[in-house]
Amino acid sequence: MNRILPALILASFAGISLQHELKAQEAHHSRISIVHPGFDFLKADTKALIDLTTAEEQKQWVNIQDYIDMFQIGIDGSRPVRMDVLTGLVPTAYVTWVPLAPPEDKKKALIDEFRDNLNAFGYGTTRDPQDRNLYRMENAEDEADTGWLRVIPDLRYALFVQTMDKQDMVILKQLLQKAGDPLSDVADILAAKPGIGVEGVNTADTAADQAKRREAFAELRKTSMETIQKRPEEATTEYELRKALLEHQLDEGERLMVEARLIRMMGSLDLKNHTASMGFTATAIPSTSLAASIESFGQQPDAFASVAKSPGSALSLRLNHPIDAMRQENAMETLSLTKMDIDVRIDASKEMTAAEKDSAKKMLSGILEVIQDGIRTGNVNAFVESVPNDKGEFSTIGAVSAPGASRLNDILPLLANSGKDNMVQMNADKAGDIPIHKVQLAEGFVTLIDRIFGVKQELYVGVAESHVWLASGPGGLESMKNAIGSLGAAAVSPTCIHIELKALPWVRHLEKIAKTSDEGKTLEEKEQQRSLKRTRDRAIIAMEGDSDQITLDVRVEKGVVTGTVSLDRGIVRFAGKMLAAFSKENLD
Repeated sequence: MNRILPALILASFAGISLQHELKAQEAHHSRISIVHPGFDFLKADTKALIDLTTAEEQKQWVNIQDYIDMFQIGIDGSRPVRMDVLTGLVPTAYVTWVPLAPPEDKKKALIDEFRDNLNAFGYGTTRDPQDRNLYRMENAEDEADTGWLRVIPDLRYALFVQTMDKQDMVILKQLLQKAGDPLSDVADILAAKPGIGVEGVNTADTAADQAKRREAFAELRKTSMETIQKRPEEATTEYELRKALLEHQLDEGERLMVEARLIRMMGSLDLKNHTASMGFTATAIPSTSLAASIESFGQQPDAFASVAKSPGSALSLRLNHPIDAMRQENAMETLSLTKMDIDVRIDASKEMTAAEKDSAKKMLSGILEVIQDGIRTGNVNAFVESVPNDKGEFSTIGAVSAPGASRLNDILPLLANSGKDNMVQMNADKAGDIPIHKVQLAEGFVTLIDRIFGVKQELYVGVAESHVWLASGPGGLESMKNAIGSLGAAAVSPTCIHIELKALPWVRHLEKIAKTSDEGKTLEEKEQQRSLKRTRDRAIIAMEGDSDQITLDVRVEKGVVTGTVSLDRGIVRFAGKMLAAFSKENLD
């Protein structure tokens, strides 16, 4: 019955208790709540998405509405629905509150229509002999799938919980019997009237409480790491790199679960302007590593604060982000494992000569050392501007702060000796006293660069004492020289990430790449490529002649992290077209 909230996005901010005898939610456990304003709101949002599509696609609204109505039987669509993640149980369980609609048949009890609908989905309910408002739920097709249903007549709400572990049934029964008003502790979310809200809260903040949450997270970490298995043809170095990346993600998740005071996300669809937005905010428990990390934002001046956004830019990025001790350690491990994996690939190459392999390894070591020195500064500072022309070519410039960047003057010549058809022209140009080198990589030498910049695209690398500049595409060199020449003083700003992305040019770029890419060998691979092609076509149609911008802004002020994401109408229309396609494929 988790499908009863098809619009809700479940955030993975969850800790898990190791022992069943603990209560499902104790004071030290995080409260994680997902709140939706109700089925009427869901229908209005969904209808607004479908209304942006073609007349043929709009015919799917009947199927979508019927699908929503199927879950809404017995539920009052005008009032909020809430789901909580029980972070104190293994396996994790979820409590869902639904507002009950008055039965059409006056002889029926308030809960009866909802119970009938549960039964239609295969969940039988039996009244508890000692509590007339409590019912045991059982899945007719899976006896391990059990739970409880309770009605609160005064509030006209029902709440239910499911579990696959019968040992938790006693705890869950007690939890439902003690539950009260589902709206009181999510009042701040409801007051903002979002389309959906997600909130994670830690009210217990002592060192002992944090230690309990950290201990609880260890089980989640163990379970997650067990999912990473070595693939049959995977090199050991690649496997170790994948494991490390997951460990690092779990490190971030653990710190949030243990040390965050509040994490709140809210999203809305503007029915009048057909745009969408999401906002988030986060604060930390004082005197924690997370609090220290947040306080470090906005302290380092942005070296590229004076660089203006390029007219017609399809990607404008600004990044001035501190790297705390935990992230530095993880980044260093990632770089070390990356070097080991690439070295193995170089050694295994049948096309490279011994001399080319030696040069490639030396070049890799040198570049990684420059990156490591940048990480040790405790901050990453960069910008990118990318402007498309009418031929779909991108003029791109960018720069990143890198202490000791001048060492690249000695490293880049190794590139020419690292592979056939690699070309390096040192000191091809100059901007003031900054040398600019021209690089052209052989096709396939770095596939990712081929995809982003184009095959055998000329790249220009400007090497300053503490910055590395990069340019590519028509007019890229001149744009980079102008940016270097006009670079002003660094400035402190509360903004740590700002991205403005025009989606349509990049979708067209992906379509261009796909035309020269392998269609796949198996039927499954070929169908996957066809599916991606249909998705790109829908995106292009949705955004052509319309606004297609995605904007992300993250800032930190006075210990509070705030962020906003905004989606223009073309992006929202694309979502509507994808919803219509899903309906046609699954509900028709």
